[in-house]
Amino acid sequence: MTPNVVDLVQGALGPDMLSRAGERLNEEPNALGRAAGAAVPAVLWRLIERGRAPGGADALLGAMRRTGAARALADPLSRLQAGARPDPDLLADDLEDRLAGFARIRPESAAALLAMLTPLALGAFARIAPTPLNADTLGRTLREQENNVERAFPPGFDLRGAEPPTPAAAPERASAAVTADAVDRVVAAEAAAASGGGEAVLFPAPAPAAQPPATPAPASTSSGGLPGWLLPLLAALILLGVLFFLLRGFFDTQAVGPAAAPIPPGAAAPGRVPGP
Repeated sequence: MTPNVVDLVQGALGPDMLSRAGERLNEEPNALGRAAGAAVPAVLWRLIERGRAPGGADALLGAMRRTGAARALADPLSRLQAGARPDPDLLADDLEDRLAGFARIRPESAAALLAMLTPLALGAFARIAPTPLNADTLGRTLREQENNVERAFPPGFDLRGAEPPTPAAAPERASAAVTADAVDRVVAAEAAAASGGGEAVLFPAPAPAAQPPATPAPASTSSGGLPGWLLPLLAALILLGVLFFLLRGFFDTQAVGPAAAPIPPGAAAPGRVPGP
């Protein structure tokens, strides 16, 4: 398994070495340790970027020979000199100012630290690269170590310069359920990150869609074009008429009674007494 180049460089910078470097540069050991924690991945990353450029691997091989990088890991403190400046062909000019502002050390101390770490980083790449060491093997080693270097940057210091997220535009009015839902999720995520606790609901249940007002159904009609309620009414009227005629005939029969028998001639009418 290929060694981690960050571990290799940081392993050469022990607490005793940082304490002695702080005395030599007149910086607090804690501040210089913070600076070294950012400077190691920064130098390694800039060398990786330099190696990506056309002819960059060959330029790094030349710097290894020029600086005696193979021996730098054995005695890092011998490379620390007050007033030294980093190689502008390998490290950008703005790096020392960014490092000084991050670690709160003097820019000249940051420049001396970067000048010391450059041959150490080159020596670390040369040590873990496969043999024979050439532009191809060194370029492959640089690519393999990119993830290790990216993970080594301390919080608040990153040379990749990620742009801050673009704030979301404020909604004009809640005109759609999708827009309101997206704004709620962004606000919930930002509130959870700011509070450092709690659990934000990033995917709330979607709001029910607005329903159009119900339209009353038209009254059902029969096949003849008449309202549906008219036929039962007509049937009830007919039934009432039939019942009326039946009951009328029944009551007329009860009122008349049985027919009277005919009175023979000479007989007295009912209710009269015959005379003498």
